[in-house]
Amino acid sequence: MSGPPIAQLLRGPFHFLEPVEEEFERRLPEWSRLLPLPYPIYLHDETSTLLHGFPVLVTDGLVELREALNAFLEAEEGIQLAVIRREPLLRTAHNASWRRYRDQLVRAIENSLLSSYGRNYSTLFWLHHSLDVSRQLRDTPRRITRLDLRLGQKQGDEIRYRVFDRYQDRIRTEILPWMSKLSPGFDDASTEGAVRLLRRMLDNVLIFTEEQISPDLLELNSFFAGFIRRDGRLFRQKLARVASWHEQLLASDATAKATGALLLGVQTGGPLPAERLLYRPGYLELLSTRPGYDTELMLGPEEIAAWEDLLGRLKDFELLQAFRNLLLPVRWENGELTFRAGGLDRTWIGQRNLKLAPSTRPLNFFSPTVIEPLVHRHGMIYDISEFSEVISVLSRAGSELQERAFRQMYLFQREVNQLAQAHRLQLEKYLGDGAFYTNRLPLPILLCAVDLQRCYREAIARGLPFNRGMRIGLNFGHYRLIPIQGGSGTEPDRYEFFGHGVVELTRLTSGKSSLEIHEIKNTLISYGYPPQAVLRFFEPLEGRNLDLVDREEENRPFYAYINRNGSLINEGIVATQSFVANLSRSLGPMAFSRGQRHRKPYLFLHLEDSATTTYLVGVRRLGLARLKGLDEVPLYEFVDGAAFGEGTLEPFDTLTLLEALERLGTPFSSARAASPAQPAASKQSSS
Repeated sequence: MSGPPIAQLLRGPFHFLEPVEEEFERRLPEWSRLLPLPYPIYLHDETSTLLHGFPVLVTDGLVELREALNAFLEAEEGIQLAVIRREPLLRTAHNASWRRYRDQLVRAIENSLLSSYGRNYSTLFWLHHSLDVSRQLRDTPRRITRLDLRLGQKQGDEIRYRVFDRYQDRIRTEILPWMSKLSPGFDDASTEGAVRLLRRMLDNVLIFTEEQISPDLLELNSFFAGFIRRDGRLFRQKLARVASWHEQLLASDATAKATGALLLGVQTGGPLPAERLLYRPGYLELLSTRPGYDTELMLGPEEIAAWEDLLGRLKDFELLQAFRNLLLPVRWENGELTFRAGGLDRTWIGQRNLKLAPSTRPLNFFSPTVIEPLVHRHGMIYDISEFSEVISVLSRAGSELQERAFRQMYLFQREVNQLAQAHRLQLEKYLGDGAFYTNRLPLPILLCAVDLQRCYREAIARGLPFNRGMRIGLNFGHYRLIPIQGGSGTEPDRYEFFGHGVVELTRLTSGKSSLEIHEIKNTLISYGYPPQAVLRFFEPLEGRNLDLVDREEENRPFYAYINRNGSLINEGIVATQSFVANLSRSLGPMAFSRGQRHRKPYLFLHLEDSATTTYLVGVRRLGLARLKGLDEVPLYEFVDGAAFGEGTLEPFDTLTLLEALERLGTPFSSARAASPAQPAASKQSSS
């Protein structure tokens, strides 16, 4: 699912670069493959979006890397100062500082490359680290001045860029070749892209030496003096004269105005943004050929060439700086992830520590996985009962009837997906006759499950042939994410869920128990054991592997219960205790109703999805179920109260959901002890 356009997500300011994708493609043609797409960062309530970006966890490793960087650059400054003074060079201390920095740097880069899987972690690391380099180099002239006032005033700016030249030479000769050789094997393209972008960053001195640049270029005084060896003040004065003369030209010359409108792609009727024309490559050279352009008072040919070169650097700087602005330093404080939000909103005074959502997974460049693959989500799986059997019947009835059934199924699944989108659920995967959805909050999951039952009932009324029932499972579980495709500037990352949470949801919809005696019997018979001997051997255990059917329960259109053997029979909505606990916390104390349906006590919740949509949802304890491969799981059943009607519901106390359920029913106990001694009927387990 595509997100907002990247131009809307980037945080400027943009003075020289036009923030449109066409401009991005001109400056960096591969930007959409080299730079990742920022993702939403939620506040603590999991519903409000702070902004889009990349949270970076401030760890001890990151602090040590910054300290090692600062020590190396200061050691390099000492070497440059000693060369000018003709003093002995402290090579041993200098080389030791480089080795310390290199070891920390290599560790972070290795983690970023080997765990990237196309997600451009290495690019994010260098964007973040280049900002640390620029902040340290910014203060180089000041540190030189403190050591030697005369030398600092005279050559401080020049030493700054000599230090950067030595730094980037080390990165090119030692780090870049090592990065090229270090490849995960299955992600060569990501590694090559990181190396290519890093070379591009090193070619632009502004990226590693500047933190921000304003339209008046005041921050570039050191750049003019120490790098291109020009008088920065005089250059800015001449550029200001060009801008003033250009505005007068556009106001008085119709041809110049029409040309400018054509270049900018705007109508000629209104005023033109004159500064945008000056920031078009080649425009100033064209402007200098106009009558009245004074090369003495304004920029001359050599200065125009210097401006064109600087303009390209400024555009590239602003593009990459916009991505650097998306890297948000976050910290763990008292078990909560916090972000210092000063500067995000000009109406705030000072800085605020904002709490981020517990589900936020920040970048940790000193962790082997960079981003923790374990996530916690509220999940929902729905499954159509006996889907394969209905398909078999339809295949014998003819292709026309089968095609009609599949079209109806397609329409039903489309309606389900629309319901999920309305409740802000994320589709993780289709499961043939069902699907798996997740959300950060439990309430949207529950309400979508209720709407899903209603949608299925309406589809059956319209003639959906898959009418044997539908099972829905809800949980709050931990999942691991497998990166399938790394995000780019146009598409987000794609992941595949696997792990305990998916297994638990699958068991809730399949009802598979841990007693699979028939599988053992079939295996023994396939190995040549006499069938009669195998059957006699397992006969004493057969009674424990029966799916005992409760006819009274199954008289309901949607039902769920646990039989005497601890097997889950689910043809309704079943949820785990962790899901109900989270729902209880999110709802807080509220007023409940209680009533009986089919001689079962239910607690009824009056819920709202919006100001106009209300739901009556019933919930009761089922008991402890034994599911295949899992420990005994406490389960609850949810029912759509609208299917029963208000009836004779009685008011209940104002409590939390868990407290109300505790007061309403008995504690969880073994299903065999709690179930009736004489089941109404039984059938041999098929799973």
